[in-house]
Amino acid sequence: AMDQLRHGIGLRALGQQDPASAYANEGFEMFDLMIKSIKDDTVRFCYNVTIQTQTQRKQVIDLGIAKKDEFNGSAIMGDDGPSDQQIPAAVKVPERSATGKQETVRKAPTVGRNDPCPCGSGKKYKKCCGANLPEE
Repeated sequence: AMDQLRHGIGLRALGQQDPASAYANEGFEMFDLMIKSIKDDTVRFCYNVTIQTQTQRKQVIDLGIAKKDEFNGSAIMGDDGPSDQQIPAAVKVPERSATGKQETVRKAPTVGRNDPCPCGSGKKYKKCCGANLPEE
């Protein structure tokens, strides 16, 4: 809408109006209309809200649990699904910690940019072996 206004505002100069002020005025009017329509939609939504009683909510929850139990993966995997012995080691998902994040295992300790270089030169890592590494 603002693009259409910007393209059409150039004709205002032919009508002896300042295009910048005309653009600002019409843009403000469009903004006011948008705010009013948002308020109207909000009020319309609030009037159409139905409050569910506790029994209705319980029925919906029970229906959701029943559907979840119905689709527990048995349709994909068969009746019981494969046992742990049947799944190859490459397919098994690695164990996660209690927080849900997978633990990172590093083979070598990380070296900070300002730490001494592990090559033994005595220089900072960023001036020695880390100088050719791309910036992150």
